[in-house]
Amino acid sequence: MTDQNASYEKRKFGKTLLILGIVIVILQCLCGFIYIGMFAGLANIKSY
Repeated sequence: MTDQNASYEKRKFGKTLLILGIVIVILQCLCGFIYIGMFAGLANIKSY
């Protein structure tokens, strides 16, 4: 019983890590897009 419980806990932990990893990647992409957008906006303003 205890061994089965431990493996379940490990699976739960693994899933949590996976979800956290996906969320971090999405946040990084969003931040990158925002940064590029701001940079492009500033470049456009300077070119006028």
